[in-house]
Amino acid sequence: MIENPLLDSLSQFIRHSTGLTPALQARLLLSLGILASLLLFQHFLARALTRRMKDAAARYGVRKTAGYLTVALSLILIGRLWSESFTTLSTFLGLVAGGLAIALREFFQNLAGWVYIAARRPFAVGERIQLGEIKGDVVDLRLLNFTVFELGNWVDADDATGRLLHIPNGQVFTKILANYDQALKHIWNELKVTFTFESDFEGAKALCASVLAEVAPDPSPLERRLAELSAKWVLPTGGVRPAVFTRVRESGIELTLRYAVEPRKRRESESRLWETLMARLAGRKDLELAYPTTRFFDRSREGGVDG
Repeated sequence: MIENPLLDSLSQFIRHSTGLTPALQARLLLSLGILASLLLFQHFLARALTRRMKDAAARYGVRKTAGYLTVALSLILIGRLWSESFTTLSTFLGLVAGGLAIALREFFQNLAGWVYIAARRPFAVGERIQLGEIKGDVVDLRLLNFTVFELGNWVDADDATGRLLHIPNGQVFTKILANYDQALKHIWNELKVTFTFESDFEGAKALCASVLAEVAPDPSPLERRLAELSAKWVLPTGGVRPAVFTRVRESGIELTLRYAVEPRKRRESESRLWETLMARLAGRKDLELAYPTTRFFDRSREGGVDG
């Protein structure tokens, strides 16, 4: 072995300053070298594999897989390097294991949540979900938490707020999780329109039905998707075609326009329906939209039933 006075002096200085023996110093240096080499390997591997990929979700998946591979290799190689030292700590680790289990309860719960998400796939990156009161598009998934691009809150409909929410993975065990994209990839939306009692009811319903048929998204993809899933799940039966339903309210006759739409196009579809409906109503004298009103009755002018 070639001796280097400068390195020997540096090693002695580190030993006197930190108490680390030359053998431990060598292991630490080798560990850092292994970690740096694996990080470079991860960078170049992910870059080579994603160079020709156009799909952002596929690139994300490759980068995350390369990261997990790097972590696994680091644990194996560095753990092997330090295995002899670990045997001398077995008694100590046994004594503190109970305390660590309590102190790191949330850590292990979040880690178990990551395993559940990876194995059962209740959602994936890019999908829209609601967890408890939180709604958003999943943009990242890590060992301890996942990140969503928030929707709703103070913003109407399902539009983005601009905030990123970091949610512990363990919450998938304690809160109800809804996935907008996993099954039918459509949701049902309803638009309520109220006409006065004096309006032509049949004409109002025919008008709403024609507007719905013209503007509502084509339900054919949903029908095909529903047929595919019926072979796997017991799904409720019912029409998926746009429909108009009637209900009498205090201020008039309420017509509900029900239709299926992709989750990210719900607000846009509502806007188009209202714009088309208002344009059609502009030239109709027999149809009038209702709104809450107060009526005053003057018996001396309008008369009444004699007591």
